[in-house]
Amino acid sequence: MHFRDNASQYNVLIVDDDPVILNLLTHLLEMGHYRVRSASDGNQALQMVLQDCPDILIADWFMPGLDGLELCRRVRQLHARKVLPHYSYILVLTIHSSRNSIIEALEAGADDFIQKDVTCLSDFRAEIQARLNAAQRIRRLEIDLEQFIRLSGGNPSQTQCRPANSKTRNRPRICRPVRLFDAASQSCLLF
Repeated sequence: MHFRDNASQYNVLIVDDDPVILNLLTHLLEMGHYRVRSASDGNQALQMVLQDCPDILIADWFMPGLDGLELCRRVRQLHARKVLPHYSYILVLTIHSSRNSIIEALEAGADDFIQKDVTCLSDFRAEIQARLNAAQRIRRLEIDLEQFIRLSGGNPSQTQCRPANSKTRNRPRICRPVRLFDAASQSCLLF
């Protein structure tokens, strides 16, 4: 599997009550050099999220006890309450593909879907790869934004354009340069 970013920096939690799917996904992601943890039910996964918030969460929709959609809702609530240190990109494994099912999962907090159809392993692998590449792009943007906020002293509005002084309010605004750490290239960018 070829991933666009350094996959080893991403912590992925896979949750599925089907040991065959769980082992398959774990194997595929480990081949892609992800740091992978797994859980066999939603309650166990929620505890793991609280212990070490994953960058990417892959959860089966239908599981006994706490199902994938309820897990999505709880993870989003924890993030909204600032209990979790960062946003987790959530992919829902599902056999459903109806529009209503997609809407229901998105409203529960899912970011994307993976069809739980492994009849053609190469297609399944390609879909996993594409969806994880999208998840990496979103996480990379969040990491860059967090770095930008840290560099701005916790107040990103301080980096916006402001008048040079009170006497020049009607003149064009002068912006000071902003340095942004680009985690992907491990370098600073100047804007």
